[in-house]
This record gives sequence, C-alpha cells and structure tokens, in this order.
Amino acid sequence: MYRDFSEKSKLELLGMVSQVEKEQISEFTDWIGDRWYDFESWIGKLDLRNYINNVISH
Repeated sequence: MYRDFSEKSKLELLGMVSQVEKEQISEFTDWIGDRWYDFESWIGKLDLRNYINNVISH
C-alpha cells in the first residue's frame, strides 16, 4: 500500500467526494441498491462465496 499525503492526492480525493455528493439518487435506484445489499447478505448467510470460489478454481 502506498500512502500519498500530497496536496494533489488530497484534491483528487475531495473531487471524488464532490462527484458522489452531486449524484442524483431516485427512489428507484435507492431501492435497487437496497436489494443488492439484501442479495449480498443472503449469499453470505448461505456461504455461497466459498462454493463459488471452489467452482471457479477448478
């Protein structure tokens, strides 16, 4: 990991934060995001990631 505390990196980070803050989120896109988090939680509870990794590696 490289840690860059330069002014340039600080400005880049602030620019990214500004972009995220300007995004328009509708109720529909918010609902889609919530369903994605539900799906990720569901996968974790079933431990499907372990099985997926086994399938992909073979």
